[in-house]
Amino acid sequence: MFPTDLRAFPCILCSAHHPESLPSRRLGAVLVLLYEREGKIRVLLTTRSKRLRSHPGEVALPGGRSDDDDISPIRTALREANEEVSLPLGCPHIHVLRILPPFPSIYSLVVTPVVSVLNDTSILTQLVPNPGEVDDIFDHPLEAFLDYNIMNDEPNLSPQDSENWHYPEELYNQNEHPIFDGNHMYRNNRFRSTSMAVKGLTSSIMIFVAEIAFNRKPSFQHLSALHLPFGESVRAIVEGKLMRPSDLQLPTTSPYRTRLQDEISAEEGGYTLDGSMTPGVVPEA
Repeated sequence: MFPTDLRAFPCILCSAHHPESLPSRRLGAVLVLLYEREGKIRVLLTTRSKRLRSHPGEVALPGGRSDDDDISPIRTALREANEEVSLPLGCPHIHVLRILPPFPSIYSLVVTPVVSVLNDTSILTQLVPNPGEVDDIFDHPLEAFLDYNIMNDEPNLSPQDSENWHYPEELYNQNEHPIFDGNHMYRNNRFRSTSMAVKGLTSSIMIFVAEIAFNRKPSFQHLSALHLPFGESVRAIVEGKLMRPSDLQLPTTSPYRTRLQDEISAEEGGYTLDGSMTPGVVPEA
């Protein structure tokens, strides 16, 4: 099914920076559910409900915060997928391949991707979006995260110049944001889809998974020249050195700073993982 075996991918995270050293409220997991349809490997994605307080209408992998009784990121990811889209728990057709190294967010959360394969796509017909959390369930070709031109062959793309894709480029857009002390930058990669743009943490994870699966780099430069390696970002969270909005060397009028402060306020009222959470990045305005 896959060009390379994801199970052979080594865990490259140093044990000293393993997220288990953090309290559960700072841990989360997302399910990267892969399956084959019409000869292409695809990944299951959702669009968050527009009624949600935090990041309404944005694309996400199924997932969320860890509960205290979650014994592993696998449990978190599968439980959240069940709650969000009714993916059956204990399904014999879902096979976990690999827990990938975690991705950090500016919200001091450490998010672990759980890569799984679904070998019976009839299960997809049973999925139902939780109306309180999810507006849409859709999928995306995995390889398109390495070569966005593949989307030229996809039917029913979101219209250009619409709410779902309002960027000037046809299929792919990117920009950079300052992170931490302002000496590093994060490149936010945005991909046109059949729903909203796939961006932020979701696109970062999916580029990473696609690189492993197809054993090649993207056809575009997806990292900033001033990129901060994710291991250093995780270390900053584990050691409590992640800067808060007031610590960032940004003008008080910066839209990035204002947006970040708003999102952290939303977190304090009950934050949920979603597609705009990016590894150590000030969210886009």
